[in-house]
Amino acid sequence: MKSISKKMTLFTVLLIIISLLVATIASVGIIYSTTKALTDQTLTETATVAADRVSWELKSMLNVAIQAGCNPKLSSAVYSKGQKQSEIDLIASTFGLDRGT
Repeated sequence: MKSISKKMTLFTVLLIIISLLVATIASVGIIYSTTKALTDQTLTETATVAADRVSWELKSMLNVAIQAGCNPKLSSAVYSKGQKQSEIDLIASTFGLDRGT
């Protein structure tokens, strides 16, 4: 009788341990796949926002360059280099641009 009781106890403990291992492995797999999907989605959204921001900044710079190119003071030979430089400085300060030296 003791051997049957010991076998039943052993099989019950093994069944519980195996069930816990299967549940643990399944939950780790689910958590991993969810985290990976969420990370992919977040990175995609971040890249999209960054690309939109860069595109907007480039369009703004293009508009400033077009406006400066259409400025008659900058293309006229009548104005001196100093007057043209002050006009460029005015455009840069108006649009909040950093000027290189």
